[in-house]
Amino acid sequence: MTGSTIEVTDQLNNGLFDFGVLVEPVDLQKYDYLRLPVKDIFGVVMRKDSPLAELNFISPDDIKNQPVLVSQQQLDGNVLSGWLGDDIKNLNIVFTINLITTPAMMVEAGLGYAFTFDVNITGDSNLCFRPFEPKVETGLYHVWKKYQAGPKRGIICPVQS
Repeated sequence: MTGSTIEVTDQLNNGLFDFGVLVEPVDLQKYDYLRLPVKDIFGVVMRKDSPLAELNFISPDDIKNQPVLVSQQQLDGNVLSGWLGDDIKNLNIVFTINLITTPAMMVEAGLGYAFTFDVNITGDSNLCFRPFEPKVETGLYHVWKKYQAGPKRGIICPVQS
């Protein structure tokens, strides 16, 4: 199962899951954790026929006036303001999203560009992924509630954004 950091931590706090994988920024005070030795890279999912698909990387100037879909977690965590060099609220945000499945359908329908982690788009998809430049990375944590016996069930967060 996948979900936002809020959904995963709610499940952990309520004892419904024993462990999860969380994406920065995250408050780790209630959890024991291991920092995973990988990082997620942020970028944009778009249609292959988009003018931006011709680029190898997406800069803030490339996306500034485009309709974008961003996750509530990116807004709440202020993840992209440093990359933008500006307040994310100055973007043309047309939807806030949680997981990439629904936004991918919206992007495919031509409704905008989705900010997300690097996703493996294969096959006959009409979509492609381009990373941000300068690069934006985020850490991942395997977390479990403090003072808990060994994990039995888990939720993974996310394939989001």
